[in-house]
Amino acid sequence: VFGLTQGKGKKSPSTDIGKHQNTCKISKNSKQRHSIPEALCADMWICRFSDAICSADSAKKLDPRNLEAVGLLRKTRTVGQMRTLGNDLFNAGKFFEACAAYGVGLESDPINPVILCNRAACRSKLGQWEKAIEDCDAALNAQPNYIKALMRRANCNSKVCSNILSC
Repeated sequence: VFGLTQGKGKKSPSTDIGKHQNTCKISKNSKQRHSIPEALCADMWICRFSDAICSADSAKKLDPRNLEAVGLLRKTRTVGQMRTLGNDLFNAGKFFEACAAYGVGLESDPINPVILCNRAACRSKLGQWEKAIEDCDAALNAQPNYIKALMRRANCNSKVCSNILSC
């Protein structure tokens, strides 16, 4: 078990996950003790994808033969890249394509509440309120106090109820 610490460095103005310039350190003597997967999941679940990638990359450099570190680096890169792609597509109004990008990210991390909630936003924009509610429920199972998922689910529930009443 290694402690993962975030060093100070310049942050890239780009939102591209592959271009971040944070410096990360893994220290055997760190006061914070976390397993590598635990720390990476925590970073990814609270939207610190570049920190998670940086930590996984540092773990891989420390022990290049560690299959867990190599796999986690691949997973965090995929999830981060798909989140960035999904966000770009969502902002361009391409909700169906954004939903597909988030789906690819969820293949690597099926219970990531941020990605689930983002896909729920796409589904809501597409009028797929029941599916959006399912994504919000899954996000809330992973992170029960996730306010954005609670609000999005409430909004989708109101759309479902209003459609039932208007029929």
